[in-house]
Amino acid sequence: MLSKGDSIADIKVKCPQFVNAGYESSLNGKTREVEKIAKFSAKLKDGTKIFLIVLNDEYLTYVLVKPD
Repeated sequence: MLSKGDSIADIKVKCPQFVNAGYESSLNGKTREVEKIAKFSAKLKDGTKIFLIVLNDEYLTYVLVKPD
């Protein structure tokens, strides 16, 4: 089970079925710091896709995408 704040390395160990779905960077307008966003994905047997969102190397949340 993942916890908020887990690193990318933790995700790779705890959830090896998730593959890297990409990286993005954005500039925080308030702090002027560059934020790194990583996404990992996996697909369940019923077709549901799960995306893990990692902000600055800390697990933040997940998103479920159900098939049509």
